Amino acid sequence: MSETGDEEDEELRLAIALSLADNRSKPSPNSYAIDEEDDELRCAIELSKSEVGSEPTQPGPMSYTAKPASSGAGFAAATSLPSTSTNTTISFLGQREALEKERLAHLKRHLDSAGPSALVAPPAKRVRTAPAAVSSSVSASKSAVPDVELFLHGEVRQNRNAHAPKNPAHPVFGMAEILSPASDLQFVLTSAFGTDFKWLASLLPTGVPLLSINHPSDSERYESGIKPIGPDGWLYLTPKMNKGGIMHVKLFYKSGRLRLIIPTANLVPEDWRDIENTVFLQDIPRAEEPPSIAHPFPTYLASFLKFLYVHTGLSALVQGDYPDLPLSSLDMLAKRWDWSKVTARLVGSPAGSHEGWDNIRRWGHPRLGEAIRQLRAQPPKGKTMRMEYQGSSVGNYTTQYLNEFYKSGCGISPQSWLDIPKSKLKAQSWPPVQIVYPSLRTVDNTALGRLGAGSFFCRKQYWEKANAPRKLFRDSRARSGRMIIGTFVDIVEDSVTASTSQTAAQKAKAKASAKNKLKVPEPESDTEPELSDAEDTRQLAGWLYIGSHNFSMAAWGSVSGTVSKPKLWISNFELGIVLPVREETCLDRVVPWERPAPEYGEKDVPWMQEEHLYKLPGMQALLRPAE
Repeated sequence: MSETGDEEDEELRLAIALSLADNRSKPSPNSYAIDEEDDELRCAIELSKSEVGSEPTQPGPMSYTAKPASSGAGFAAATSLPSTSTNTTISFLGQREALEKERLAHLKRHLDSAGPSALVAPPAKRVRTAPAAVSSSVSASKSAVPDVELFLHGEVRQNRNAHAPKNPAHPVFGMAEILSPASDLQFVLTSAFGTDFKWLASLLPTGVPLLSINHPSDSERYESGIKPIGPDGWLYLTPKMNKGGIMHVKLFYKSGRLRLIIPTANLVPEDWRDIENTVFLQDIPRAEEPPSIAHPFPTYLASFLKFLYVHTGLSALVQGDYPDLPLSSLDMLAKRWDWSKVTARLVGSPAGSHEGWDNIRRWGHPRLGEAIRQLRAQPPKGKTMRMEYQGSSVGNYTTQYLNEFYKSGCGISPQSWLDIPKSKLKAQSWPPVQIVYPSLRTVDNTALGRLGAGSFFCRKQYWEKANAPRKLFRDSRARSGRMIIGTFVDIVEDSVTASTSQTAAQKAKAKASAKNKLKVPEPESDTEPELSDAEDTRQLAGWLYIGSHNFSMAAWGSVSGTVSKPKLWISNFELGIVLPVREETCLDRVVPWERPAPEYGEKDVPWMQEEHLYKLPGMQALLRPAE
C-alpha cells in the first residue's frame, strides 16, 4: 500500500499501522483495482493488519514461543489456540508495536544518515507466500563437486522450518544451501511479491549486483519503473500491472553456472523460518557453444521476463557499474547455458488481455493444458484425473470455471468447448477437484495458532453462498504453499465428484455415465516437441504443478469470446512449473500436506481471518480508528 503524508513522522506512523494489527484506517473500497476473484491480493492489501503474529521483517528473536511440532503433520502440531483473552491479545500486540516502532525508528535514522542510496523496503504491505517452480522429475538426481552440491537434474524440497523436526529421509533447502557458495556469486536476479532487502543484504557478499522485481505500489502500478537501492548498485524494478505477484530467483556464479530457484516463499525471513514452503532448484551449466536449436525453457522464460521489463533493468546495470554482467540481455539465456537436462514446463500468467490462439495457449490455464499435452500427461484410457489443489486463498468458485480449469488440467484445449452454449457450461456438475485448505480446527491445533495463520484467506460469503462447493473442501495439514497434483484414478472411483463419500447408488450412476465422460484429445504432434529419452512419460501416474498461482480466475485467467475470436484475460503476474509424476509414492516426499487429505467434519468450517481473528475479544478496540 502506498503511503501518503507530508511529514516524516506521519509516514512512520502509517508504516507502523500497516505492518501491525494496528491498522486504524481501512482503505476506501475504490483504493485498489482488485478483482474480487483475487481474494488473496484483496486481503493482502486491504487486510494488511494480518501482520498480527508475524515476525518483523528484520531478522531477530521471535516475539512468541513456538510449541513443539509433531513428526507427521504438515502443520506444526500443538495443543490449542493461545489464549484469546483481551489482555493477552493486547499484550501481544503491544510487544509487537514496541518492537516495530524501535525497528522503524532505527531504519529512519539509517535512511537519514545514508541518503537515497540506503537499503529501503518496498511499500508496506502484507507479504504473501508467492510463486515457485519445480524440476523435470520429482525424484531428481544430483551430483557433487568439491564443497558444492550441484543439482543438474533438478530437485524439489521443502524449506528448512523452525517448527518441524528434522527428518533425514526428507532433506530440505535453507538459504545457506541455495546460495552456496555465496562467495562465488557474480549476479543475482530475484522477483517476489515482497522482499526484505536488509535481510537479503545480510546473506549476500558486498559488491554483488542485484536486480529485484517487486510488486508495485498504487502510484507505481501504471508504468514500469527502476530505482537504485543500496551501495552496490542494486536496482529495484516494478513492472506495469494491476495486481498480482511472481516469484523466482536466478543466481549466476563466477564458474559460469546458473542456478534457477522457484520457491513458494517470498524473500522475507519469516517465510524461510516459520512457514512450510516448497523449493525447486536446478543448476544449469555453462554451454561450451551456443546450441543450434534454442531450448524451449529459456525461450519461454525470456518471453515472460519481458512482460516484467527485466530487459530494461539488465540494460541499466550494464550501462552503469556492471558492463561485464553475466546476463546482459534476455536473449543470452538460451545461448550461454546448457538447458538440455531441463524437462520441466514453465507456466506463466502475465497480467493483461491476450487474443488469438497462439497467445492464449502460451499463458494461464490454457498454457497448463499445453504443458500437460507436451508431457503426455493426459489421463490414459480407462482413467480420469483427480485434482488436488492447495492454495493460500479461496476464490468465488462456480461450476463453469472449475470445469474450465479442470479441462485444462486434463490437457484439453479451450478450442474444444468455447463455442458450447453457456447455459450448458453452467449446468455442469462439480469436477473431481479437491480444494485443500485448512479448517479452523486445524489452525487452532498448530504451533502458532490463529496468530500464525496470516497466509490463508477465505471469505465467509464464498463459503456460505447457496451453491458453494463445500463438498470439495479437504483439510490441509500444512502451513502454506501453492501446489496442484493431478493423479489418474479409475473412472468409477471419481467420475461424478471429488467427494469420497458417495453412496452405492451414486457410484452405480457414475459407472453408467462413464461413457459420457469428457474425452481427452490426442497430442498434436505437429506442434509439440518430441520427448527425449529423459522425458519418457509412458508410465506416468500424473503430474505436479508448483508455483505462485492461487486457485482463482485472477491468477489463471478466463477464456471468453468464440473459437474464431478467443480472448484470455489475466489479472495477476504468476509463474510456476509442471513436472511429470512417474510414481504416486514420490509425492509423499514433496507434497506439503498429508495425503489423502481428510474431508471436513460435519461442524468444520474453513479458516477465515476476518471471522476467526479480527473478531476475537479485544481486537475491535485495537482496530478502532484513533480519535
